[in-house]
Amino acid sequence: IDGFKLKRTTNFRLATTPSMTTDQIWKYIYLCYQNYKDTPIYNGACQLFELLHSKTQESIKFVTTRPINSAHHTHKLIRSICDVPFQISFANEPYSKINYLNGIKYFVEDRRAIAKELAAHNKLVFLIDKKYNQMPEHSSISRIHGLSHLIEHVNEFVKKMK
Repeated sequence: IDGFKLKRTTNFRLATTPSMTTDQIWKYIYLCYQNYKDTPIYNGACQLFELLHSKTQESIKFVTTRPINSAHHTHKLIRSICDVPFQISFANEPYSKINYLNGIKYFVEDRRAIAKELAAHNKLVFLIDKKYNQMPEHSSISRIHGLSHLIEHVNEFVKKMK
């Protein structure tokens, strides 16, 4: 795009100049999503999804604010984790995730602002511990270092869901 080429993309950060248009910025973002081949999978993801599905017989629900243009990549990524039924909802804006979570009590999130928003709507949020999302403790937000930390609590979660 515009004379730039991407090499093997493992992460991306985009700094823009005032002269860039919104369309140009989004072109770069979409290009990065298309070339982002090494999306990290949290430890324990497959085991957690399989256990949740076996206990509830329900699809695993994913709500993301990734651009809808990345739907194919997102679907392929989730399918690569393990073979359980799942649903993906693409929220238009970060703060609209709550609109997709009717009947959902627990949610895993990695963005601080969204975690706070969900907690304000009585969701119990597990916030993946990252440098960029540090915040004071919150009674409805628990920090976790990976999905494997939730496996031992699945029976408790399922019991409270009923």
